[in-house]
Amino acid sequence: MLDAITLANSLYEMPDTKLESITSALGEYYDERYHHAVADLVSSQHMARLLAGQTWLDRLARMVIFNLLPDFVQSKIYGKSLGYRPQLSFLPQVPSRGSEPVLPQKPSAKYERQQQATAL
Repeated sequence: MLDAITLANSLYEMPDTKLESITSALGEYYDERYHHAVADLVSSQHMARLLAGQTWLDRLARMVIFNLLPDFVQSKIYGKSLGYRPQLSFLPQVPSRGSEPVLPQKPSAKYERQQQATAL
């Protein structure tokens, strides 16, 4: 879902449908999304090992994290991955109602121009 939103934002900002514009939009999408996707993949691998690991070390880690680690530490760890919440740039932005801070999103210059044109 996050990939689709980021790709839609990149395609929306394209000035025309030339090959250079498409290449630039896909490069912008890659630059914005790749490091978040890799971090989510690594986090998913760690969580899978934590939940389904069979070795004694996995069992020990599971016991420590789920039984001994305070809830505020767990929420702080999860909050880092939940801070990346892109929104469609061609729609009005939804205000943040969560307890964790949201990473800032690049505003759409094209959307702002359209809003100014309709206001006049």
